[in-house]
Amino acid sequence: MITLIIFSKNRPLQLDLCLSSVKQNFNANYTPIVLYQCDEQYENAYKNLRDEHADVMFWRQGKSLFEDVFVAINSYDNLYACFMTDDCIMYQQSPNLSDENLKSIFKIKEVCCFSLRLGKNTNKRGHSYDGQFVWFDDPLQYAEDLDIWENNLGFVCWNRTQHFFGGYWNYPISVDGHIFKIEDLSPWMEELVYLEKIKQWQQTPNELEKALQRFVNEIGRLVGCFTVSCVVNSPNNRVQQTIHNYNGVFHPAETSFLLEMFEQGKRINLDKLEFNVDCAHTEIDILKGLEQCSV
Repeated sequence: MITLIIFSKNRPLQLDLCLSSVKQNFNANYTPIVLYQCDEQYENAYKNLRDEHADVMFWRQGKSLFEDVFVAINSYDNLYACFMTDDCIMYQQSPNLSDENLKSIFKIKEVCCFSLRLGKNTNKRGHSYDGQFVWFDDPLQYAEDLDIWENNLGFVCWNRTQHFFGGYWNYPISVDGHIFKIEDLSPWMEELVYLEKIKQWQQTPNELEKALQRFVNEIGRLVGCFTVSCVVNSPNNRVQQTIHNYNGVFHPAETSFLLEMFEQGKRINLDKLEFNVDCAHTEIDILKGLEQCSV
């Protein structure tokens, strides 16, 4: 079973879409936890989300995000943990990730994680370059003689060290839809809880992900994913200032506007959205799915 931790800040409408998409499409045994913080004007929206998603645990972020994560992954008798952010969407049905299938994946020697956001379809990467947004080719098979395997369970496995570090194919410790063994993750978090008192890291998922990179040379060289991805991150807006990744280039959606829509009883219908995913970060026109709901 998987402990699924979803980080959220000031995005109730997007979080609702994330949770709804997971419920609809995640074929796995999982324990969902929303680890959130919000400004005062978003308080009531998150209270409503608690009521609408009664099967999800909502944990308000404490003084230490690192300690919150450490506690969360050790609070249940689960073997695996998966991270997502509230602007992630499980846009299509995942293949079966039963406990047995997960064990068969991680039984492969040196598999360090399993990615839900990568697949053979994610062969592009976007960058801001000289003030313009540019797409680059970034396929799994970017050169000859790479070690890539496919099996009859519907997943691909590759040697990440044959790719440039920091690219999608060699960035295993991500909080956007990657699954880890808790026996690996727990000692990492225990160390980070100790170090954050010295490092004085900011308490954001981006800072957590950056801090976790200290362990990238301690883990196995293999990464797995489904043949086609099932999770996409849609960067329609930004709610933190620690890392300035691109957002709102194609389909901007201000958080204040989305809050207004949420408070009017509107939600985003996953089935009304269009997905053409060729990059792990692909802006989806989420406003196309806005509809009035009786909640």
